[in-house]
Amino acid sequence: MNIELEKNRKKLEEKGLITGNDASVYNEIYQKYKNAFEMLLSNDFKLSKLNEIIESSNLYFSPSVLTQKIKSNIATNYLRCLNTYYIDKLTKDELKIIKENNDLSQPILEIVKKTYKDVLKKDGVKTVMYNPPTPERMVENGTLVLELSYGKNTKELPDDEYISNMHKQKALLTNLVCGLEQEINMQLGIKVKILIEKRV
Repeated sequence: MNIELEKNRKKLEEKGLITGNDASVYNEIYQKYKNAFEMLLSNDFKLSKLNEIIESSNLYFSPSVLTQKIKSNIATNYLRCLNTYYIDKLTKDELKIIKENNDLSQPILEIVKKTYKDVLKKDGVKTVMYNPPTPERMVENGTLVLELSYGKNTKELPDDEYISNMHKQKALLTNLVCGLEQEINMQLGIKVKILIEKRV
């Protein structure tokens, strides 16, 4: 059982999320909540369009190995959500509805829409650090944190071309991230941080 669960053991037991060392109910509800939140985010902001923009740029982008390995309902090869979901904040009734319904069913989506701002917030802290621990990866608690990551170039380039292409890649991604952060912030009324990371 992970450290986060151990810290909140009493609360989680009271809500029927864990029993002794059995965290299967917690894991099931957590996964359903995560799936629903990612799907809402992906659909509301048409995140699948990122694939088209990045891959039609002719800047030799490829998805990172990490993003390809991680199961996600965000419909893009380049973006993943880094937040933890504090599902112990949900009421017993909300937890029961999530447990009894299929993934991505309307009742679950409705609960997620109502609760995500609170569920993304960790109690008792002002900031949260996301690995690897660098200053730009320390964010205000309650912020929606996404990572746009990409891998090796699809084509080997001579040094000068490689450097020029790298600058163009960074400019494109910075521009994309700026626009997306503003759009999500305006529509959801939540702070948003999108980290850019090259992961080869």
